[in-house]
Amino acid sequence: MNMEDIFSDRVQVSVNQLGASLTFLRTEPPNQDGSVLPPIPVVRIRLSPAMLKLVTMTIRRAIKLHEGAVGTVQLDPAFLNEIGTSLEDW
Repeated sequence: MNMEDIFSDRVQVSVNQLGASLTFLRTEPPNQDGSVLPPIPVVRIRLSPAMLKLVTMTIRRAIKLHEGAVGTVQLDPAFLNEIGTSLEDW
């Protein structure tokens, strides 16, 4: 099986009654003049809302196990604010 390895540092989530999508994006470095380019979409995964919930639960469990072994994953409060969430959502 030939699987592509993709890096992403952003994600957009879309959910409605009939389906969901996860669009993973990659932030590009600033141009030489300092201007910032918008993130580039690298892959979109479409799934049912039920599958999205199962994936979310599986990822949450994996992160909890990881943090139990090595400590809390630190998140920048300014970035959380930028994306409209907070640690209370965890």
